[in-house]
Amino acid sequence: MSPFGDLKDILGTVTAKSVGVAHVNGEAQVAVTTGDGKGRHTIRHADRTWAGTTQVRCWACPRLPAPSPSAPP
Repeated sequence: MSPFGDLKDILGTVTAKSVGVAHVNGEAQVAVTTGDGKGRHTIRHADRTWAGTTQVRCWACPRLPAPSPSAPP
């Protein structure tokens, strides 16, 4: 059996504020809201391969305040 693996290899290095996963037809649909208010989505297929990660428009994501100019990146 193939290990699940590290999601940062799939999603990149992001700060996840929320994660949602749904099991649909043997696949895992993964949606992430990032710390900067963006949405990312990917699918883990039944054959244990991953689809590419796409940025999605996040209608329900809270609008985060702009960072302070003195805040570190």
